Order: sequence, then structure tokens, then C-alpha cells
Amino acid sequence: MFKMRPLCDLIQKNSCQWGVFHENLSIDESMIKYFGRHPAKQYIMGKPVRFGYRNWAATSLDGYCYTFDIYCGKSTEVSIDPLGSRVVKSLLAKMTIVPKEHVVYFDNFLPIISYSTTCDQNYEKIEQKVVLWLM
Repeated sequence: MFKMRPLCDLIQKNSCQWGVFHENLSIDESMIKYFGRHPAKQYIMGKPVRFGYRNWAATSLDGYCYTFDIYCGKSTEVSIDPLGSRVVKSLLAKMTIVPKEHVVYFDNFLPIISYSTTCDQNYEKIEQKVVLWLM
């Protein structure tokens, strides 16, 4: 994945160069379809695309992708935060020009309690809302 990192950084820089112009943001995971052999390939049961690269994205509710991160496996850093909390903090930190008020939507995979305690130090008025799927 280190060969793709400069391209990913360029795409993220260009997508955020005009700022974050939506108030409502959504953070979710998706899969980039891939059936070849690679150590970063993931399997997620219950998704339409089951095999591929796991991708975390911060998008507007219209579908505009502000920033994303490709999951490359377990990191070497020791952290007490769970994966979901680290993902939310890293995606929001990558957005350079953030207006003061946002509503961040995410599903119940991301832990709200640890995110809200660490998020209040850096972002003043970000409100967390959990999207519930009714079946």
C-alpha cells in the first residue's frame, strides 16, 4: 500500500482544497472490490462486496468524499482507543478547513462514549448521531 499512498494523499488534498462546505457529514466503511492476492485484502460477511480492501470515508450526505483511509491491518502503535474511535478522529483531523458546527452520522460500529470524551477537546460543537437500521 505504500506505493499508493502518494496518490491517495493527492486525491485527499484536492478534494479538501475548497474546504468542507456541507454541515452534515457521514463516516462509514466500504469495500473496494478485489479478488487477487494481497495481504491487506479483507473479508466482511454481509456486505455486497465481501472481498477486497476495507476503506473508511468521511463524506457528505450528498456523496462527496472529503477524505478517506485505506485499512492496512493492525497498527504498531499502542492505543487504548478502539478502532472506530481512532478512525473517526483521524478522518476528522485530515479535513483541514472545518467549520465550527457539524453533524456527524455513523453507524453503531463506532463507539460513541470514547469518541465523545476525546472529541470535545479538539472539536467544540460536533454532535454525534447514531444511524439505526430497522429491519
